[in-house]
Amino acid sequence: TACGVELAQSQAEIEALPNGSELLSIYPENDIENYRDVLYFTAQVLGGFFCINREGKLEFRQYGNTPVMEILQKHRFSSSFSDFVTRYTLDEDDGLTMNLGINTLLQFGLEETRAELCRNILTALAVVNYVPFDSDTIGNPALDLGDVLTFSGGQADSQQITCVTSFTVKIGGR
Repeated sequence: TACGVELAQSQAEIEALPNGSELLSIYPENDIENYRDVLYFTAQVLGGFFCINREGKLEFRQYGNTPVMEILQKHRFSSSFSDFVTRYTLDEDDGLTMNLGINTLLQFGLEETRAELCRNILTALAVVNYVPFDSDTIGNPALDLGDVLTFSGGQADSQQITCVTSFTVKIGGR
C-alpha cells in the first residue's frame, strides 16, 4: 500500500503458502532498510521470490519443477550449460546453502518455531533441481521469471531442467 503496488495474490492464497499463515515480527532494531528488504526476507520465509508481473502487480512465485516448454537446438543461437545442478538439501548436506541467519524475520522467537519455519522453507525449495544455463534464443514473450524449461539437442540433456532467472531482450539487435 505504501508503495502504491497491488498484490497479485489474495490473503487466502498467501496464507496457503509454506509459512504463509505465520505471524512474523521484527524488533525495532533490525537490518531492514527499505521495502525491498522486507520483500526479500518475506520471500525467503515463503520459499520463493517476488516480482512485478505483467499487470504491474507484486506477485509471489514459488520455484517449480514442471517444464512449461522445451527449447530445441534449432531455436538456439548459442547456449552454455553448467556441469553442476543447483539444488537444496538437508539430510545429505551437499546442496546449496541459503543463508537464513541474516533474515530479520527468522532471528527471533521460539527455537522450535524457527526450526519449523526453516523446515517449511526447505520443503518448498526441495523441488529446485536446476542446471544453470545461458542461452541466446529466438525468444518467446510468453516466458516469464521462474518458468522451468528443458533444452534438447546439442550439448543439452533433455532430462535436466532449468529455471528462467533473468532476461535480456534485444529488438533489432539492440
